[in-house]
Amino acid sequence: MKNTVLVYEINAFSNQPNQGSPTGVVLIADDLTADDMQQLARKVPYSHTAFLTEAPQTDLYDVKIRFFTARGELRNCGHATIAAHWLRAHQQAINQKTVVLQETLSGIQSIEIHADDNGLSVHFEQNAIVITPLPNYAKLALLDCLHITDEELHPSYPPVLASPGTSRFLVGVKSKAILNRIKPNFPRLKALCEEIHCLGCFMYAIEETTPVRAIGRMFAPTIGVNEDIINGNSSGCLAAFLLHHQTTMKHIKLEVQQGHLFNRAGMVLVSAHRDNASIQTTVGGAGFLVGHQTVPL
Repeated sequence: MKNTVLVYEINAFSNQPNQGSPTGVVLIADDLTADDMQQLARKVPYSHTAFLTEAPQTDLYDVKIRFFTARGELRNCGHATIAAHWLRAHQQAINQKTVVLQETLSGIQSIEIHADDNGLSVHFEQNAIVITPLPNYAKLALLDCLHITDEELHPSYPPVLASPGTSRFLVGVKSKAILNRIKPNFPRLKALCEEIHCLGCFMYAIEETTPVRAIGRMFAPTIGVNEDIINGNSSGCLAAFLLHHQTTMKHIKLEVQQGHLFNRAGMVLVSAHRDNASIQTTVGGAGFLVGHQTVPL
């Protein structure tokens, strides 16, 4: 076991300092146990920390990655995936399109590294998104937790559950002004999420632009993060949900802006396409290396 661990800070979904989602990344986690990882995740000042282990060449994947918050381990994490693979590509000086297979608790995912004049970006395929309507009692309880009325909801997109492996509520409202003023009752939202077996609630407002742009906020009290600065997986779920409603369309591109209320604006780039009965999504974004620290175990 190591006595100290080098932890990098990466701004996920931004290529600027002081923007995006600050995320911890440990590039060499081979000697760390799950208890070590959990201890480190509690010590560092990041909502999420990713731990990478390079796989032997004989394995079916290139890198194993685990994700922790201060409260526990996650099956997957969008912004930590972006942060970890952006840093890995940066350290390896990757300068061309590269595909990396990562193993997570959700299974094996394909990660694409893009390198162009704008720098490095990372894109990952989500598992097929499952959309589930909300029973009326859950919708009423959710609105009560969020302190909003039925009249403030987006008229075309009802609240649903969406899952690429782990469920979350998707709740659309009519305007950015409504979205910005939301102050959930977090204990009640946490209890409802636990009852429904979902990790949190992603709220959004749609702006009619080309490509389509949305403003988003993610509340995830069940994993110990009352409000996540930027949530990539939920952005992918939103793109799948919008395409799910556009039955004549086969493809949609979506830009999801988040982090603005933290003064840490970032952008999640999502594409979704219909593949027979399922909808497949790809989530992408940039990264920025802030620095690193040595953390004792």
